Amino acid sequence: IVAYFESGAKASSERLGIELEHTLVRADGTPVPYRGPDGVQWLLGELLEDYPEASRDPEGDLLGVARPGEAVTIEPAAQVELSAGPFSRLADAEACFSAFEDALAARLDPVDTQVLTVGYHPTARAVDLELIPKRRYKLMNMYLGAISMFGICMMRGSASTQVSIDYSSTEDCLRKMRLAFALVPLLSLICDNSPVFEDAPRPHRLMRTEIWEKCDPDRCGVVPGIMDPGFTLRDYAAYVLDTPAI
Repeated sequence: IVAYFESGAKASSERLGIELEHTLVRADGTPVPYRGPDGVQWLLGELLEDYPEASRDPEGDLLGVARPGEAVTIEPAAQVELSAGPFSRLADAEACFSAFEDALAARLDPVDTQVLTVGYHPTARAVDLELIPKRRYKLMNMYLGAISMFGICMMRGSASTQVSIDYSSTEDCLRKMRLAFALVPLLSLICDNSPVFEDAPRPHRLMRTEIWEKCDPDRCGVVPGIMDPGFTLRDYAAYVLDTPAI
């Protein structure tokens, strides 16, 4: 495992990748499902014009489209995600994201569908949102749902922005991991963006942070010992091995 982490080092670490998830709703706030007229499966088919590489499940359901450097996939309850990069300049990442937003708008505006960049679904309860046809998500839903309601909320109701950052060495990797954990409170405060939770006003000021702290204690929260100056990749590998598998 340590060798795997070490093999990820890049000659230049000044690059990042982005993953941006979107929630789709009709003009009246109704959730947009995977199947059905003007659903997310239909949207992916429309996007094949710009992203010609298709990914399908064994039954033939369309689950993603892509082109070099960019992929459009869907999360458990049909949240639409753009994954792109790596980028050496933030301006290039922004241009990529803006072009994707334009591609979505061109298909969805005519069918009165809105694309929302919010942290939690503003009009529906998670349990009422249908899972897409992906076996992994059915198993995760069973596992996390048995731990607490927040597992299902995380999978079906939430959407997020994720950033992946390259590292040039073991030391650079650990430094960036510590920095990421140190920034969690600040990023949580400014990025939560969830005024509505389960179709009602949020009961917690940082709702997404509350979800992630409680959806699966085995694999959420701060890695034990990460802030210790003596923490190594071997310690991190031991933490990974000790985490119960889903």
